[in-house]
Amino acid sequence: MINSGGYSKIIRPLLYIIDLFIITIISYYLLTDNVLDIIFFNGFWILLSILLSFYKVYRFTKIIKIIALLFKQITLLLLLIFAYLYISKSYILGENVLYYFVCLFLVLTFWRVLLYEIFKKYRIITGSNYRQVIVIGSNTATKKLINFFNSMPEYGYRYQGFFTNENDYKERIGLVNDSFDYILRNNIDEVYCSIKELTNSQIRKLTEFCEINQK
Repeated sequence: MINSGGYSKIIRPLLYIIDLFIITIISYYLLTDNVLDIIFFNGFWILLSILLSFYKVYRFTKIIKIIALLFKQITLLLLLIFAYLYISKSYILGENVLYYFVCLFLVLTFWRVLLYEIFKKYRIITGSNYRQVIVIGSNTATKKLINFFNSMPEYGYRYQGFFTNENDYKERIGLVNDSFDYILRNNIDEVYCSIKELTNSQIRKLTEFCEINQK
């Protein structure tokens, strides 16, 4: 059996390492060969990524949103670099900074889009790096979500079924309370629920359960 989690746990650290490597190389050739300056630039990138939640993207995140986040991150990075150069009284041609911005944006965008497409193809071809999911609740919104899971295999979701307390659905797996045992027995990775159908108490109980069991 292929591990459903795949390589998800190492993807984010890998992105960090490669992004910082790209920033270091481009900074060295277009801005400065001063090691301390480059360390500050990398530090700015890390700080901004934390403040903007830059690396908190998911497999269902649209590529256009990833590019928009990238543009915002690099723009703010450029502003911090300008401020740093002004404070440190370092002289760098304005056109070099512009080239730096354009080059960094194009290289990181190409790298992200390439990775995005590779993972989509990888999931389809190998059937690995997928997430087993269930849905709790049944209404128009959850049906659209289920349709997304079933019709978009490139995003790596394997829909296992839904739970609801409504008696009109014979195809349901079980009642809402039955979902807890099912999640553990079937190694479910992600749980999606309809807030409209659940009470505040049920939502709180489900949230606590998923946090404890790292779902």
